[in-house]
Amino acid sequence: MFDQAAAIYDQWFDSPEGRPVFSVEVSCLRRLAAGEKGRWLEVGVGTGRFARALGIAEGVDPSTGMIAIALGRHIKGVAGRGEALPFFDSSFDGVTLVTTICFLDNPWLMLTDVSRVARPSGIVVAGIIPAEGAWGRLYIEKGRRGHPLY
Repeated sequence: MFDQAAAIYDQWFDSPEGRPVFSVEVSCLRRLAAGEKGRWLEVGVGTGRFARALGIAEGVDPSTGMIAIALGRHIKGVAGRGEALPFFDSSFDGVTLVTTICFLDNPWLMLTDVSRVARPSGIVVAGIIPAEGAWGRLYIEKGRRGHPLY
């Protein structure tokens, strides 16, 4: 579903509704990883919009349509799934997951593999939209109305 909707998904962040949301989300993520250096990976990199804003050079995503857009943002995108990351053990100083967990059938399997590719001293930053919150309720309602991504 993300392959066909990649451009529409990405363009939403440039809309009057999407710009402030993107700004707030990036600000929150930056505070969590402030001052952290080294090699970082974004799991569920999508179009690379967040990776680029956060200074992350590498990402993995199952959607080749999303990765094509990320490559245009100079993000080294690799096709793959968070549950079976195509990287060696202890490869990254940090890993981000930006609204990725909610799209998985087995988040624990993905988190296990994230811990495998993160260095023992590395950090994991997860951006999560709680279902009980205003945004979570909005996305649930969008899904009920037939939105292809929710």
